[in-house]
Amino acid sequence: MSSFKLKRRSGTDNSVRGTSERSRRAVIGYVIALAVAVIVLILLSYFVHQRDSSILDTLHEQSATAQQNIIKLQEENQRLVEENQRIGGEKSELESRLDDLNAEADSLRQENGALETALDEASKKYDVDTKNLRSEYEALLKKYNELNQSTENSENSENN
Repeated sequence: MSSFKLKRRSGTDNSVRGTSERSRRAVIGYVIALAVAVIVLILLSYFVHQRDSSILDTLHEQSATAQQNIIKLQEENQRLVEENQRIGGEKSELESRLDDLNAEADSLRQENGALETALDEASKKYDVDTKNLRSEYEALLKKYNELNQSTENSENSENN
């Protein structure tokens, strides 16, 4: 029986060696598979990082451009606010000047009305005075003619 046990053991040794050899190959295969998986994951991570880095660079450039645009818009807005204030000041000055001119125009209209009234009165007085002067002139002319006739008559009577 001892020989059987030895055989068994020797057979077990070979099978243990064969099993351990297979286990060893399987472990090495798993290790290689894991190493390949790790390398693939590392490469995948690298490419994802590169893509993310590229996206971040693009976003950073867009952000810088947006900030420049914001600064330009703020400067333009400030310029427009200042221009609006300047125009508002000019508008106030022009409105004040317009009010002064309107007041002056009203004053001139009143003065013109008074002058027109005075002109109408002077024209009426002129017409009355002219009428009176004509009647006086006609009366004087009549007296002159009468005097002239009476002088002629007296000269004629003296001559006769």
